[in-house]
Parts: sequence; structure tokens; C-alpha cells
Amino acid sequence: MNDLCDDLKYHIISYVNGLKNLEDLHNILLVSKYYMVHFENIYKHLFADYYVNIHQKYPIFIIKFFSNVLSMRNLPKIEFCERFIGETGSIDKIKLSDINEKVTYCIDQYTNGFLILRLQIVIERNSIDRRKLETVICIYQKPNIHYRWCIGSNEPYYEIMFNSIINYTDIIIIQNLLLGETVRFNNCEIKLF
Repeated sequence: MNDLCDDLKYHIISYVNGLKNLEDLHNILLVSKYYMVHFENIYKHLFADYYVNIHQKYPIFIIKFFSNVLSMRNLPKIEFCERFIGETGSIDKIKLSDINEKVTYCIDQYTNGFLILRLQIVIERNSIDRRKLETVICIYQKPNIHYRWCIGSNEPYYEIMFNSIINYTDIIIIQNLLLGETVRFNNCEIKLF
């Protein structure tokens, strides 16, 4: 490790001591293949353990929403409550007041993980009439339809942009939202807040 530059040593030590600044470390390593090879040889097992941990903790479908698996390491988690379940068995009764973060993770009563997104939806009918809504959507597996992935919310407006049963278009929209983009659809725009 003596032949590595001081900045790289600092980031490696920061990573090892607390899993902090991992994105910065990754960017530094991408600058030089020489440093990347050294880092991989020394700390390959730490990255492998991290990826195994992520794949054990989250369903693969949810992992695929994130462009960078490393961004999932600080994903906040909330405790599941029976009141989250609606009359049809859907997870569609989570209120905005239950969620503090833009993206949250939870595990339901069947030990299936699901993702919760806080959304701001702006519907513009014309230049004068503009409606702003804040709601929560849940991306979950529904047991009574063969564990298909679904989207649910206590607000009906989410169906303007999403389907109740997830299809390819929904996946693209959710990935774009997780990247921090504002998604536009006809007279609506939606973003995480």
C-alpha cells in the first residue's frame, strides 16, 4: 500500500472505517487503472461482502430499480404496520405522514420487501388551473395475484402515470425518479420530494 497516493489511502481508510465516501473512492479509482487494480487486490472481499449483503437484504426486482447498488446502503427502513394494508390486501394505506424520506424500504407480514416513494405530482389543466399533490406510492408484491409486482397508493392520482400491476413503462419511470429526474407525462409532472 506504500505505492498508493495519499488521497487514495485516505479514502480507503475512510471506507474501511465506516463505509463513508464510497462514491468518491470509486471515482478516484476510475481515474487510474493502476490504483483500481491495487484496490481490487487488497479490498475485493469487502466489496464482495457488501454486494452479497445487498442481495440478501433486498429483492432483486427492487435492486434493479437503482442504477448504482452502492446508493442502497443508506436506504432508510420503517416498521410494517397492519394499517398499511387496504381492504383488498394491497399495501395502499400508507400516508404521507408515515414517511420522512424520499425513498424508504419496508418488509411486509409475508417477509417480502417493498419500496415506498414520496411523490409530488403537478397536474396542469391550463395556464390558470394547476393542482399540486403530494402522495406516497408503494412498490410491492401482491400474494393473491401470484406475487406480481404492483403499485399502490391511498391517492387515486398515481394511476395517471402508473399502472396497478407494474409493466416496463412503470419500471423506466421509477428508475428515472430514483435518479432525481422530473418525469413529464401529458399535462402532469412527477418527482420525488
